[in-house]
Amino acid sequence: MNASKPTTWKGFGVYTAILIGCVCVVGLLVDHVLLPMIVDSTTTLEIPNVEGRHVDDAIVILEGRGLVVMPPHEQFSADVKPGIVINQMPYAGATVKEGRRVYLTVSKGVETATMPDLRGRTVREARLTLLRMGMQLGGVTYVHNDSIPSETIVSQSIEPGEKVTSDRIPDIVVSEGPDAVVVPSLVGLPLQDAQALIGQSMLSLVVHKRMKSSAFEPNVVLNQTPQADSLVPPGSTVSVVVAE
Repeated sequence: MNASKPTTWKGFGVYTAILIGCVCVVGLLVDHVLLPMIVDSTTTLEIPNVEGRHVDDAIVILEGRGLVVMPPHEQFSADVKPGIVINQMPYAGATVKEGRRVYLTVSKGVETATMPDLRGRTVREARLTLLRMGMQLGGVTYVHNDSIPSETIVSQSIEPGEKVTSDRIPDIVVSEGPDAVVVPSLVGLPLQDAQALIGQSMLSLVVHKRMKSSAFEPNVVLNQTPQADSLVPPGSTVSVVVAE
């Protein structure tokens, strides 16, 4: 029985060369035949422009092209109506494979807020409250009010609790406190001049009494009540003492 011939280094090299050749042939087949077949099997298409369309219509269009529409992202917009597509990704005109995911940003419309109750607050407090909400304070009108303290808001043009957009601007009416008149100084004036001055101040004058005076001429005002510079309601009476 013949013994097997031992494998020589020459024979091992031949086997190795054959193996390497096979690997190269397989690689070439994969690279030039199999991969192109796989790539060509996926259809490419152009992304349609759906910006400015309602989201429902946009989804129908995109899915009709073989694309996958992800759940839309919503954001507030003062310029775009609710439900309208603001942005898309990939962008319109991009070439993609069939089945590509598409992301849409859809308008929620103008952001709204609940108008706070500004009554009873100061102008500064009202302004800060509105600024925190992204709103501004409108016109400020001052009126006299006998029951509401000075610098306190009496009323507002937008009712508390009303749903408003950030571009709505409320006007307010603010109390100046009770209506008051400054009492003029009458001491030293002739009675006739004092009466004229009191009339201009929307007050009335009454002579409380007359008394002799060595320092003043007759009919000159010696004293008055309330005192000069006092604040009194319009129509109040000022009592005077006059020299005989």
